[in-house]
Amino acid sequence: HVTGVQTCALPIYYRLADAAFHLAVAEASGSQRLVAAETAVQAEFGEILGSLPGNASTEAVRASTMGHTPILVAILQCRPPEARDAMVAHVEATYDWIVGLSLGPRG
Repeated sequence: HVTGVQTCALPIYYRLADAAFHLAVAEASGSQRLVAAETAVQAEFGEILGSLPGNASTEAVRASTMGHTPILVAILQCRPPEARDAMVAHVEATYDWIVGLSLGPRG
């Protein structure tokens, strides 16, 4: 899913690939509760993104995708604490990006 996210030309396709990545990570945990929670989060996140001004810029897509790489590497290397830390950093960066979009440029 990381490669798919990097090659998406249109924001809607990026969004679908991004959601699929996050759901795949939840599924890899083996926890149905986490899968259900992530599914709900992705639905809400889609609504939030739809309400924000503008579209995902190339820079934002690249930054988000770069956040996926350390998550995936840690999972593939069977290092749960590092995967969790990478996911937390990714989610916090996404939050900061959304707050920046909704509040507009600082200045």
